[in-house]
Amino acid sequence: MIIRSVTLHVDSVDSLSKGARVLADLSKAIARKGYSVWSRRISLPPIEDNRELLEICRAIADLRRELEGLYISAFNFRASTEISIPDLVKCMKGINTSFSSMLVKGEDDLEEGYKKLSDFYRSSEVDLHTRFATIYGTWILTPYFPASASIVSETAFTVALRYARDFRDSLSKGSLKMLGEAIENLNRDLEESSGETGVGYKGIDLSLSPWMEESVGAVIEDLSGAEIPLPGTIAAIRKVNKIISRDLVRRARSTGFGEVMLPVEEDNVLKERARLGKISLKDLIGYAAFCVAGVDMAVIPRSRVLSGKTLYNIMEDLLQIYQYKQRPIGMRIIVADSLPGMAINLGRFGVASVIEI
Repeated sequence: MIIRSVTLHVDSVDSLSKGARVLADLSKAIARKGYSVWSRRISLPPIEDNRELLEICRAIADLRRELEGLYISAFNFRASTEISIPDLVKCMKGINTSFSSMLVKGEDDLEEGYKKLSDFYRSSEVDLHTRFATIYGTWILTPYFPASASIVSETAFTVALRYARDFRDSLSKGSLKMLGEAIENLNRDLEESSGETGVGYKGIDLSLSPWMEESVGAVIEDLSGAEIPLPGTIAAIRKVNKIISRDLVRRARSTGFGEVMLPVEEDNVLKERARLGKISLKDLIGYAAFCVAGVDMAVIPRSRVLSGKTLYNIMEDLLQIYQYKQRPIGMRIIVADSLPGMAINLGRFGVASVIEI
């Protein structure tokens, strides 16, 4: 089992420098217990205004050497917050390890959120789109970027996992016993690491998320016996969510989304379904309504999403899904200057396919 991220949640930008040292010590303590830590991250609280955005931007730039190798969830704001989208874009371009999220808390935020998001997509390129999330409902304490904002009063850490392969193996063997015990042991070791370093431990986000060949799509297709998005897909996703909520959450202190995640361009099975034109945005929105943490890493055509009411309608649908589920919903879409069926380069995510809306 690989630890996808150890994320340190701090209470202010003034804690960044100390936080980097604390995170280094914490990661070493966890690694000494035999775990591989894939990434280390720091999450900052939501900002109040544009002045604070610029202060954080300067602080991270000044600490560039101390923060080397760390991802920073830096620019988190509510849709109603008065900030400059050009300033946000400039800061994110200048700091390529920074992430950002915008909270649409309710219908009162929808119009302003739509304006900000439209401006963001019109004035930025696809790399920034992979580092920006819209959250519907409430802030959530999660290690998953870009949907992570620090909502703690004292420094604490959370953990995300790469365990799709372990999950799939457990299902093929017909027993979740070893997986459950592994999570239980990890939770114990994280509690011990917390005690050794004096850093508060807030839990594991047990969401099942992929990384390329470690495919959640493969888990879903194994269970359904059919390709995504054919009938059976929703039932299979629901089965996985029930396993997480019924069998795994009780094994550890849990936090975050705790649901299936289907980031299209981070999952080789989903990437292939997108390449073949089998997955559309409406499929992904539909899954969010039942059993997925949101719409993630979907590449859609700029000419359509930024014309008419398309983007507004996407946002309104996801807000309604939050209000129905009463669980925060995330959205990370990439707006590309290409048409459905065409391929684009997404850098560290490889070749990606533009899908139909």
